[in-house]
Amino acid sequence: MLLASILASASAQGLPAGLAAVHAPDGWVVGTTDGAVRAFLGIPYAEPPVGALRFRQPVPASPWTTPRDARSYGRQCPQIGGGAAIGDEDCLVLNVWSPDGAVDLPVMVFVHGGSFTSGSGSVDTYEGTNLAANGDAVIVTVNYRLGALGFLVTDALQAESTDGRVGNLGIADQVLALEWVRDQIGAFGGDPTEVTVFGESAGGISVCALIGAPEADGLFSRAIVQSGGGCDGFPDLDTPTRNKPSMRQRGLDTANALGCGDDPACLRALPWQRFLDPAAQPAGANDPTLATYVSWGPAVDGVFLPEDPFERIADGSRADLQLVLGSNDEEWDRVLLVDPVLTVAGFRQHVSDLVGSASVADVEALYPPGRTTPQNAWASFFDDLLFTCPTVGAARAHHGDANVYFFDHVLHGAWAVAGAAHAFELPFVFGNPGDYRPDASDQAVSADMQAQWLSIGTMGVPDPARWPVYDPAASSVAVFGSGGTIVDPGNGRCDGLRAAGLVR
Repeated sequence: MLLASILASASAQGLPAGLAAVHAPDGWVVGTTDGAVRAFLGIPYAEPPVGALRFRQPVPASPWTTPRDARSYGRQCPQIGGGAAIGDEDCLVLNVWSPDGAVDLPVMVFVHGGSFTSGSGSVDTYEGTNLAANGDAVIVTVNYRLGALGFLVTDALQAESTDGRVGNLGIADQVLALEWVRDQIGAFGGDPTEVTVFGESAGGISVCALIGAPEADGLFSRAIVQSGGGCDGFPDLDTPTRNKPSMRQRGLDTANALGCGDDPACLRALPWQRFLDPAAQPAGANDPTLATYVSWGPAVDGVFLPEDPFERIADGSRADLQLVLGSNDEEWDRVLLVDPVLTVAGFRQHVSDLVGSASVADVEALYPPGRTTPQNAWASFFDDLLFTCPTVGAARAHHGDANVYFFDHVLHGAWAVAGAAHAFELPFVFGNPGDYRPDASDQAVSADMQAQWLSIGTMGVPDPARWPVYDPAASSVAVFGSGGTIVDPGNGRCDGLRAAGLVR
């Protein structure tokens, strides 16, 4: 009632300082402003996927008749945080940052990472004020269903579908969010015909899935895949990956662990916390593509995702798309220290476990463990196999313009030990360093990255003088950190992995 009375008097007196309001197609939305950027947080784009809507395609949110309070973030989707189950199924919301007075500005939609089991669009790092203020762009972040609640596959759930689709609900949520942008972002000052989608890690894999989903065609014209691999190697529903059971078997194993078997009614009746039980998580070792490395995530179902997204890139189906891909210098190096490789024999065993014994000799020739240390050789191979080389491979295959980047900036002080690790580019892109105190070199890298991301989002391409279109024969990979451009971030190793049949 308070917000309604504020809006009723606003025409005569103006809104109170610090408040902003827009009349969107779904109803009035009241957010905040600092005088330069308006923030509208926790806006529902879908009905809560609870009860009968659990494990079903997302349904657009119903319009509201009283003003929507959008001054604080909505709930995160169910996940483990701090060792406990947190969040809520009523989580399908998005957040909008828009320059004051915006009219028909380009839109950049960010998809968060977190291995498809954690994260949200409300993480502090993704706060969109700086990008919106620096680039005259509207910034959107989204939540989507995670874990089993977003990606469970079973026979009975597929039988319920009218067209045979199953799983991929977290990606379907993202498509609906993009449809919300198409239909409603104009009220916030955005241009729905100028949309860039970008994401990191699982968010980058999500961007690949959106490229591969025909239902998302026309909803965005530019895509940035940050540390999401090369849109290659997505599992299908019924084929086991080398180290894991099929997506369908994983789903049945989970349903059995929950005591439901393949009974959708039972699965819908369970408290959402049960789906986070450790016993309900899929078993299996890691696999040699980024899309199969995660236990939950998108899969080729023949309907929503009809084929591996790489095929749509390689056959020219998305030649219209401005495609940007990149990776970091030491993506998974610190994570891999959890299971250290101390000997040459250990290196060979790890390689065999990941890609099979037949490839060990080829890999050892490219990454000789005696030249540095077995751990460094293993980390370099892992990073190239899952990140660096697939990124280059997708750029090589794309029929339209592609741009490739490589992030090698190392933070100062105690942070330096992490190197240019996975996700470390994100504070530089968003300009949100958190507790870290950036020095002059950090500030320069952040300004450079923000300028280039915003150039892609607002102009359609990065600055060609700084970041040329990818050409495998020229110095065309932009380096953020040490600067300049390079020919091959894999230092020739990607050609070797390609010859060995390990990457595309």
